[in-house]
Amino acid sequence: FQSLGKASVSPAFGPASFTTKQDKMQHFRKSTFPMLSVDDALSIVLQHSEQLEPVTLPLLDIQKGSCLAINAACPDPIPPFRASIMDGYALYSEDSSDEGCILEVVARITAGIDSEKIALERGQCAYITTGAMLPPNANAVIKIEDTEACLGDPSLTNNEEKAVKILKKVEEGKNIRQKGSDISMGQNILKSGDELTPSEIGLLATCGISRVTVFPMPIIGIMSTGNEIVEPVDESATNGKIRDSNRYALLSYVKSMGAQAVDLGIVPDSSGHLERSIAYAADRCDIIITTGGVSMGEADLLKTIIESLGKIHFGRVMMKPGKPTTFGTIRANGRNKLLFALPGNPASCLVTAHLFVTPAIKKLSGHVIENCAHSQVDVTIAQDLPLDPERPEYHRAIVSCESPEQGLVGRSTGNQMSCKLLSMGKANGLLCLPAMSGFLKAGSTVRCILIGEIKPPSNPLHSFHQKSAGFVFGDEFLSNEGLLNESVATCSGHHHHHSHDERAAGEHEHSHLKRTKIKVALLTISDRAHQGVYEDLSGPCIESLLLDQALSFDATVTLKSIVPDEPEEIKRLILEWSRKDVDLILTSGGTGFGRRDKTPEAIKSILEREAPGIALALLNKGLEHTPLAVLSRPVAGTVGNALIVTFPGSTKAIKENFVALVPLLPRIVNLLQG
Repeated sequence: FQSLGKASVSPAFGPASFTTKQDKMQHFRKSTFPMLSVDDALSIVLQHSEQLEPVTLPLLDIQKGSCLAINAACPDPIPPFRASIMDGYALYSEDSSDEGCILEVVARITAGIDSEKIALERGQCAYITTGAMLPPNANAVIKIEDTEACLGDPSLTNNEEKAVKILKKVEEGKNIRQKGSDISMGQNILKSGDELTPSEIGLLATCGISRVTVFPMPIIGIMSTGNEIVEPVDESATNGKIRDSNRYALLSYVKSMGAQAVDLGIVPDSSGHLERSIAYAADRCDIIITTGGVSMGEADLLKTIIESLGKIHFGRVMMKPGKPTTFGTIRANGRNKLLFALPGNPASCLVTAHLFVTPAIKKLSGHVIENCAHSQVDVTIAQDLPLDPERPEYHRAIVSCESPEQGLVGRSTGNQMSCKLLSMGKANGLLCLPAMSGFLKAGSTVRCILIGEIKPPSNPLHSFHQKSAGFVFGDEFLSNEGLLNESVATCSGHHHHHSHDERAAGEHEHSHLKRTKIKVALLTISDRAHQGVYEDLSGPCIESLLLDQALSFDATVTLKSIVPDEPEEIKRLILEWSRKDVDLILTSGGTGFGRRDKTPEAIKSILEREAPGIALALLNKGLEHTPLAVLSRPVAGTVGNALIVTFPGSTKAIKENFVALVPLLPRIVNLLQG
């Protein structure tokens, strides 16, 4: 991006003079601007966003996000000649036969060779590679797998072969791309307003179009305002100063959109400096973004400055965060330049940039109006969320596709205070929460505005490419037997006809996608709980988690017990339960480093097959919450057809570990049940 230096204003006006003395201006105690809905505010932004003047550029100079300004037509037919779809032999289809025949090989044609002068006669053929040009008289290509060599090893090819055996009949036109079959001469391939992504750039290059007329990406200037703001790389945040995060975040955001970013530096709370800096920016930029100075304090001067230079279209928005967001236009160089005065709180700044600036960038760069809207999906929220009774909230969240059954899940990033920049970390969605009292319950469905890519499933067994996604789970659960993509089985709208045997095999193969019924035994291991001097909290905690209706399986707790930290007693009860009709045995307690913590040793001694991948998954999940999770010693494995998994005794740790185990259970139990 361009930079106008670290001075508070542009070089044209010299360095800023920071002062605590405020301009002598009167301020209203309440805003005079009406409160608009986000929808109304967005409509105003798009109404005043005019497409930029088109420019003609070479393909390799086109910026991310640019849109075509005029329709593009293909000057030539694609492909420009008849081309082979396969490696094989070009021939007369009439010469082929299911009984087999031998043809003379008169040429070898590879991609890039002009075969126009290669004339085939009946009884002749030419070896040809994929994409190569067919000779004029050939009317079919037989794939190489349907031929044999006449001399030597019949499965090998030989570039000196004189004849080849054709094993099957091939129909006329088979394995041939006809001239112009993809794109005809003069056909419109792209229309005005189409975004030029890598696919479109490749399409234009295929058609021989090396220069196109596009709407350019806007030039966007970004400044921070405030006497308290200092550069993060040069100065320490002391004596009432704070480091400038907004400008850095917005410069990165603008570059991610494909626009040209101009660093306008830090401008102090002085009407003179602000007015000169904004006028300077309006002369050079298409969009100006400022942060800070739009609230009701005495140092909040921006709205007055904007009104003196242009027009404010709205100055308050009914939303949380971002209520003081201001939008105006300034006339410069014959165009309306857009000015977004965003709140100074870091989270508010980024949320309002995504909501209001992104659609404006798209409109200026030529996107059709319907494509300027935000990408939106419906998500299931993972926890109860508090609501604001006065304003709708755009709640920062992490959106991921956890499983085919759950679909998209939204998890809050935590504390949503507008000053909490940490709440934007990893956020890829804004949950649209209504203005009302109370809480929105976990499991509710809400609309979510996407501001980043959807995260992959946290459980690799729900990933389409399971081996590459889930190496941490070990070979036992990533063997070919265990790799069955649930996403394939749950795809709708793709119907195929199968034989009865195939359908039966398919039903068996995908049986794990039905709601699995799991019979569970719970064992609490604690001296004090066994003696009755300590209430057992871990067992009931696990039971309540298992009975959660949102789970993708049906669990029934059939056995429960409490035993002391005695290895022999632990082994006796688990062996007894494993011989009963139980699918899963979950223990809690005795996995730490206390002298009496012998659960891992007791259980390991009776396991028939260990499952280190499961234990590692539990440990990793715990480490996401506390480094002390390394002190836990989880164990997992099987005895007979029962899976045994150990949990810590802490209810908090149990809940954390449970998240890692739940997605695995239906698949594991189905494998153990055969």
